[in-house]
Amino acid sequence: MVGRIFMDDFDVNSFKSKVINTILENNEIIYLLDKDYIDCGGGLLFKRIFPFLQNPKTVTDTAPFICFKVNHVRNTNIYLETINVVIYVICHEKEMVKKVQSYKTKKYKSGTVIDVISEEIKKSLSGMDTEWIGELKLESNNEDVLYYEYPYRVLTFSAYKESYAVHC
Repeated sequence: MVGRIFMDDFDVNSFKSKVINTILENNEIIYLLDKDYIDCGGGLLFKRIFPFLQNPKTVTDTAPFICFKVNHVRNTNIYLETINVVIYVICHEKEMVKKVQSYKTKKYKSGTVIDVISEEIKKSLSGMDTEWIGELKLESNNEDVLYYEYPYRVLTFSAYKESYAVHC
């Protein structure tokens, strides 16, 4: 069947790599995650950027970090296919009180470190082509606290399309 898209063809790992690369291209995010790595061009994967849901209690210092998950779902009742990218920007409360400085301008920004990183992620991922079912759109941007000491912001991006998968 030419022109039909099959759900089984979507590669979650490849898409996670695309999300990671998009985040790593933003120097503002890298600078806010770890100022020492800004000139190294990497080294943050599994240190400050996790392509899975990382428990903040297992991170050894208080600096901010990003973790995320990618879900690919097809609802057979309405033939809707969805890609969801859920990103968590987490930071220990001790780091939250520090001033946030821009990498580009060196000026201090208003907002907390998780707010500023989240805004940069929003800029980077909004409109990103999934190369599958369309562009990512920000669905929600919420703040909460884990374990009484880890404020976090969760951003949910989604892309939707009617599924043309064949049902057997």
